[in-house]
Amino acid sequence: MKTKYLTLICMIFLILICMIFLIGIVSASSTYQQSTDIDIKHPVRIDGAIPSNTVCNITIYYPNNSLMVDFQPMTEQSSYFNYTLSSALTGTKGIYNYDILCTNGSLSSSESFEFLINLGGIEPSTSRTDASTRSILIFCGLAILSFIGFLFSKKFPVKASLFLIMIWLVLSALSISFISIQDEVLNPSVENFMSFFLVASFYINWFIFAFIILIWGVTFFVNIFEFKKQKRREKYGE
Repeated sequence: MKTKYLTLICMIFLILICMIFLIGIVSASSTYQQSTDIDIKHPVRIDGAIPSNTVCNITIYYPNNSLMVDFQPMTEQSSYFNYTLSSALTGTKGIYNYDILCTNGSLSSSESFEFLINLGGIEPSTSRTDASTRSILIFCGLAILSFIGFLFSKKFPVKASLFLIMIWLVLSALSISFISIQDEVLNPSVENFMSFFLVASFYINWFIFAFIILIWGVTFFVNIFEFKKQKRREKYGE
């Protein structure tokens, strides 16, 4: 009984870990995908019109505030100015700060902005976090139901299957939480652990379902053997 209570406590602890991973959202004005070419576009307006003879220069800083682009000219398009970052410069996830200075000789203006680079190029949001949280709660709720069924089951195949399903549901909840925070800014060591866990959980999932199939396959043939044995007893009085 102590072991069962310990298992329940571990499940609750894992659920709390899943919830903690989903706390904290990084938001930025623009979000781009990691290791891809990025176009930084900004319209320039004076009194609602596009000024003539205007030049703009941009300065960009890495997430650690080191200089990446030092006051480089932006390309004038029909209604905006653009600067393209090559994929060689966008391999680091994080929030990048940049400054733009525009001048037409008589007027000049400078503004600061920021953008986010993450794995998928999708801006983290409350709605995405809420959806992931609901998915995690569903898996954790099913895991708890499986654990309750495991406690009250008497037959070994059912008991073992429910226990393995419970483990699979908990692993799925953890995997969802890890996948959900891949677009967040994390310590590289945490990201490496997440990648290792996701790969390991993939193989564990296959092992769990293979073991369940094995359990029920053995149970099926054992029941057939016992059924035939019982028939022989009834027929020959063995």
